[in-house]
Amino acid sequence: MPGVDESSDYFGYAVSLGDIDGDGLADAAVCAVYESIGDATLTGSVGINSGQ
Repeated sequence: MPGVDESSDYFGYAVSLGDIDGDGLADAAVCAVYESIGDATLTGSVGINSGQ
C-alpha cells in the first residue's frame, strides 16, 4: 500500500478475492478503512494484488 502506515489504518478490515483482470487467477483487494492521504484524514484506500 502506498503512503505512511498509521496505527489506526485498520489495514485488512475487509478482504475480497475475485478475478478482477480476467486472467483466470484470483486477485486480492484489501482495504485500509481509515488511511489518511496527505492532509485528508480518514479517506480510506484499497490495494489490489493481481497475483502475478
